[in-house]
Amino acid sequence: MFGLILLLLLQSEAILKVRTEQVLLHVTVADERKRPVKDLRAEDFELYEDGKRQSIEYFSDKPEPLSLGLVIDTSGSMRYRLKLAVRAAMLLLENCSAEDEVFVVEIKDRPQLLSGFTSAADAKRFLEDVVAVGGTALLDALLFAATYAQENSANSRKVLVVFSDGDDRQSTTELQQLAERLRYFDIQLYLVCLPEGYVFADGMLLATATRSHKLMKRMAEESGGQVYFPMSVSALEGYVLDILQTLRGQYTLGYEPTTLETGWHRISVKVRNRRLNVHTRAGYFRKGA
Repeated sequence: MFGLILLLLLQSEAILKVRTEQVLLHVTVADERKRPVKDLRAEDFELYEDGKRQSIEYFSDKPEPLSLGLVIDTSGSMRYRLKLAVRAAMLLLENCSAEDEVFVVEIKDRPQLLSGFTSAADAKRFLEDVVAVGGTALLDALLFAATYAQENSANSRKVLVVFSDGDDRQSTTELQQLAERLRYFDIQLYLVCLPEGYVFADGMLLATATRSHKLMKRMAEESGGQVYFPMSVSALEGYVLDILQTLRGQYTLGYEPTTLETGWHRISVKVRNRRLNVHTRAGYFRKGA
């Protein structure tokens, strides 16, 4: 009898643990001019899972430390723009906070980890001697970086900031495969697409039509991040600062799902009574017990 009671208690505890599993979302809200909106409260949000309204149990508008993966394209196709990418990456690191942790991955024929998690100040030295050579395996590098962040980060907010021309010719990873893996991970991707072509003395970039735009937009949308297409050096630097401002201005929402079904669950978040742009991850994958 005692054994049966103990078994029932253990089962009840396991069920309670599953039923109180909380889903956390990092949400970006911007106005029509893409400026972060920072004056919202929990009651301003509406949150849906698979079309069903959810009750927001946790809300925070306070900046949290980042676990940031810096993914920089150092393949041969970047030879005219690598200095720009490094300059932009340095600017990003210079504006990180002391509480953030950073790792660095470079994109070549295969992804290479230049530095595991360290401070932003220490991460800068790994960018000093990079050389543009070899092929481009962008999707492989993103899968590698996302997996590394998921398995090694100390913070709940995990972000990849990517500098690349998107000219992927070497990856063995398929786009759909990467998208599916991102559904398992709570990691946001912010991609800065440096256009194909030369950099002129006046700071303008020569853009040519590229198939990478659609690919990079898809990855950003799946993760709740954003993609940027700078057409000048000043725009590139401005976008870097925009990324950091966006990340510092995010809201964190938490809810307990009303269903325990395993599989993919789509998420949408809205702001009541205001025409604002809201970005968060497209959904998440709930594993079986």
